[in-house]
Amino acid sequence: ITSIPEFYPSFFSLQTIMMLAIFFFFFALILIIRNDKKTLIIPPSLPDPAEVALEKLDSIKNNYTTASATLRDLASQVSLAIRVYYCDAYNFPADDRTEKEIKKELEDLLIKKIPALPREIYTSLMFTTSNILSQCELITFSEVAEEEYQQEQSRFLKIVEDAKNLISDLDKYIKKVSFTLNISPH
Repeated sequence: ITSIPEFYPSFFSLQTIMMLAIFFFFFALILIIRNDKKTLIIPPSLPDPAEVALEKLDSIKNNYTTASATLRDLASQVSLAIRVYYCDAYNFPADDRTEKEIKKELEDLLIKKIPALPREIYTSLMFTTSNILSQCELITFSEVAEEEYQQEQSRFLKIVEDAKNLISDLDKYIKKVSFTLNISPH
């Protein structure tokens, strides 16, 4: 039986082992940093649907008072602002639906998206939405409505204010539910 020779590493072999260890350490560190950068990419946040809708309604109000667009166009834009808000905030395809279809499906949507509200609030939100959309349809498609509303500016401005209040209320309720459940509202 022969004895195992004792290994005494030389200075150069220790230096080589240390260099390789440092090389692998930095290589691993670079890979970790590169992977972290990939996971840290944050997609751009979408604008708040309520803010977009409220800005659009303010723009419509300003266009009405400066008479830079027809009343029919403005009423159509009010309706579209509400429909787009429902699409963006509640994932409800309101832009593809008539006012009657929206009214039919709205209660189930609101109960699902903002649960635990008193029945009166659901009824009020549904009635207000339906009322605004039907008034906008009336102005948009009626021959005499534009003349009537031009004579009474406050009637159309009330529709715009009602739309702004509706969106503010809906947004308040959905954010309250999201905060309670600790989830993103949109």
